[in-house]
Amino acid sequence: MKKLDDLNYFSEEEQEKQKAFETKRDRFFDPIVSLFIKLKISPNFISLLGMLALVPFAYFTLSNPHPGKSLIIANIFLVLHIVLDGIDGPLARKMGVSGAHGSFVDMICDHSGMAIFTIILSFAGIINGSIGNVYVFLYTMAIIFVINLDLLKKQFKWVFRSKYFFYLMFLVYSFGGPEYFNEALIVFSLFNAILFVRGFTRIYNTLKKSEGL
Repeated sequence: MKKLDDLNYFSEEEQEKQKAFETKRDRFFDPIVSLFIKLKISPNFISLLGMLALVPFAYFTLSNPHPGKSLIIANIFLVLHIVLDGIDGPLARKMGVSGAHGSFVDMICDHSGMAIFTIILSFAGIINGSIGNVYVFLYTMAIIFVINLDLLKKQFKWVFRSKYFFYLMFLVYSFGGPEYFNEALIVFSLFNAILFVRGFTRIYNTLKKSEGL
């Protein structure tokens, strides 16, 4: 079977910067990565721990979904989820086991984390459930198209990564900041809808052209 390049959902412009970022990130996490190697902890196990960090996040968010101590503690586990999601890649490269299979697991955990985060906020009543559902759907479809465009070597020039703004908004809200989640998710969904349409059109035209039609 032909070996696949690493899967990713970065735009063309982001891919040019990703290598430099990976080098800096690998250097930053090297001490803890070296410790994990000594403890014989695998990259996939780190990915699993990152997902499990969302369990206490859900508990503290749902127990008191209002600005204050409970949500601040919830943010600690959200940050842990994000950090662990960023460590599995450096660990895989250090162990010499990085590749498309690892990238696949990383992307699944990364996107699942965003979807679970959105669902939890919906159950907590922090965001409107219907708006959250639309956001997750459009974000998912946009990511699927970006991955397929990467495989077809037809990457977008840019991709708007709204989830990081979403996470940041939750952090600000936890400390008593403004609550504009629904309005922001509508705007984010509009951007994702644009990526959805552009992605579908570009993939369709590329496949059609490859068939000589």
